[in-house]
Amino acid sequence: DHRDLHSFPTRRSSDLYGYQGLKTVLMKNVSEIGNDAFYNCINLTVISSTNNLNVIGDRAFMKCISLKSFELSNNIISLGNRVLYGTSSLEKLIVPSGFSIGVLFDGNVPVSLNEVIYK
Repeated sequence: DHRDLHSFPTRRSSDLYGYQGLKTVLMKNVSEIGNDAFYNCINLTVISSTNNLNVIGDRAFMKCISLKSFELSNNIISLGNRVLYGTSSLEKLIVPSGFSIGVLFDGNVPVSLNEVIYK
């Protein structure tokens, strides 16, 4: 039942809201993720983006409670509110140098987070 998403249409929100079958998101040629796009996808474990990703909407990955790893593009120009809020299993975060991780969680960084890599 392993499913990967290799591309995601831009300017759409709530497309996969609460979808239970998605486990891995590998974004290629994706420039924008809309508000609530992956909200409450409780079986999602890994998110990886390329440098094409520029915009992440509000609550895009909120309450993805199984999420273990998240990589943020170096070319982010717009980041919504509470993007990773409620990701209680997150262990590894890869972000651009100098990035303040608190903004991703609205100040509520999960206690499970034990590795932050600045690239």
